[in-house]
Amino acid sequence: MTRGDPLEHLTTEQVRRAIGTWLRVSTTRGTKAEVLEKELAKQRYHQQRNAQAQRSHTKTRKERLKDLSIDVDRIKSCVPSSSA
Repeated sequence: MTRGDPLEHLTTEQVRRAIGTWLRVSTTRGTKAEVLEKELAKQRYHQQRNAQAQRSHTKTRKERLKDLSIDVDRIKSCVPSSSA
């Protein structure tokens, strides 16, 4: 997947909820579009929160490594660079 892909960080729980909503729309009150839009709003909220949590955890991890005198920009990585 490419950067900026809205499905890049889709969790298993988000997929489960989306499928559950899709299956449930025929038995709920309101139009199908209303039910799906409400679920989509929840999905967007959780994706934003997950992204913020990831940034926060990365920042904390880098600070802890810096306290251990580990420069994360200079250590070797087993993850290939994006230019490869």
